[in-house]
Order: sequence, then C-alpha cells, then structure tokens
Amino acid sequence: MKKFYLFTSLFILCLASCLSAQAKDVGGIIDEDTVWTKAEIPFIVKSHVTVIEDVTLTIEPGVTVKFDKDKSLLIDGTLVAQGTSTEKIIFTSNGEQKAGYWGFIFFSGASKDITFDPNGNDWFTKKTSPHRRVSCIFL
Repeated sequence: MKKFYLFTSLFILCLASCLSAQAKDVGGIIDEDTVWTKAEIPFIVKSHVTVIEDVTLTIEPGVTVKFDKDKSLLIDGTLVAQGTSTEKIIFTSNGEQKAGYWGFIFFSGASKDITFDPNGNDWFTKKTSPHRRVSCIFL
C-alpha cells in the first residue's frame, strides 16, 4: 500500500510540473495592455500578433517568444521588451532554426518610438524606411 501512495504522489508531482511548464499559444489582436510573464514561457506565436494603437505589450526579462513559420509581431501601439544580462528576452523560431523561418517584428508609423540599448547590446537592427521595421537576430 505504501508503494501505491508513493507512486501516486510521484505521478501527481510529475503531472503538475509538466502542466505548469506548457507553452502558451498566442495570436490575433491585443486590444488591452498585456504582460507576457516568465512564468508562462515559452510563448508560441501561432498566428500574427497585432498590438493596436494606445495599447502596450510588455515582455518580461527571461521570456522566450517562438514564432511559427512566417508569423510576425506587428506593433501599432507600444512594445516594452527590456531583458537583462542574465535574463534575456529571446525571439526565435518554433520550427527550423534558420534565418527567414518566421516573419518579423514590425513597428508601424502609429507605434511609439524605438529605443535601443545605448551600450550596443541590441538584439535587433533598425532599418530605414517610412515605417520602422526591426529584424531580430536568432539566438
């Protein structure tokens, strides 16, 4: 009987840890201020994500965002994503680990200005165009 309780307890602990570590699928329009927290990682972008004007998406340090093929993050509002030296924010592929697998992060003319790390630790590069388009480096 003791073995049964031990086995049951271990099974429940394993099940609880597996469920808490599941990814969170995201996609569609973000129409209210939203925070992607480290506790919910990784975030899997299943369809394009659009942050509308006057809305903020905050991505906490330590968060990983994985994009399905050709999916993108479109910013008409505000994106706040500031990692630390020990807890970086990673934007990467949810499939093949090759350049061009996922789409891009796009800042429209309606979005807030882009702020870069003054120490040169940028994980993206700013391209000149009428709109602000940002390409991420795969980590």
